[in-house]
Amino acid sequence: MTGFDPSSIIPPAQEWAADAACAEVGGDFWHPDRGEPTAPGKRICARCPVRVECLQHALDNDEQHGTWGGMSEGERRRLIRRRRAKGDSAAVVAA
Repeated sequence: MTGFDPSSIIPPAQEWAADAACAEVGGDFWHPDRGEPTAPGKRICARCPVRVECLQHALDNDEQHGTWGGMSEGERRRLIRRRRAKGDSAAVVAA
C-alpha cells in the first residue's frame, strides 16, 4: 500500500507537506465517512513533525472535510468559534 501524498492537494508553496507523517501511510484515515472514527488518522497526526503547519493550512484555507493537523472538521469549527468569541485575530493555532 502506498502512502497518501499530501502534496497532491496542497499547493507547492507548502513545503512542510513533504515531511507530513501521512505521506508515509496508506488508507482512508484522513477523510472517513460520516460516523466513522477519526482516531486512526489522529494517531498518525500525533507523531507528525508538521502537525501545526497542517492544522494552520486547514484553518487558513477553510478545509471543510477530513482530518487535518490532528483535528476533525467539527473540532476545527469549534476551535474557530472559540477564537472568534475571544476576539483573537492571531494565528488560530498559536495558542
